[in-house]
Amino acid sequence: MNKFKIAFSITFFFLFCSCYNPKGEFYTKHESPKGEYVLEVYQLKLSSSFRTHGDSPNAYVILKNKEGKIISKPSIINKCNFILNDLSVEWFKHNENKVHYTNISYIDIDLGEMICL
Repeated sequence: MNKFKIAFSITFFFLFCSCYNPKGEFYTKHESPKGEYVLEVYQLKLSSSFRTHGDSPNAYVILKNKEGKIISKPSIINKCNFILNDLSVEWFKHNENKVHYTNISYIDIDLGEMICL
């Protein structure tokens, strides 16, 4: 019985992680120079009680190919949220197959992996 509970818990955890979808409002999109990829930016809504006058909302990105297939998106383990004012999109910086969306965060297009620091 305990093995069943453990197996069920592990299965549920992985299903939950794979279905994680942060709730944000579409903000803008950036196309790659040749139109092969689209980086969509979503703004996370903060409660007005937590806002101060100069606050910039948090955001996240989703990378899609030109057919609309998702290449990379945040996960429950690796959310990669950033402050919207820090958004700075650079495609293929230093001839690498990456899209940088802040000065220190990027997506490796070949691996579909988000790297955020």
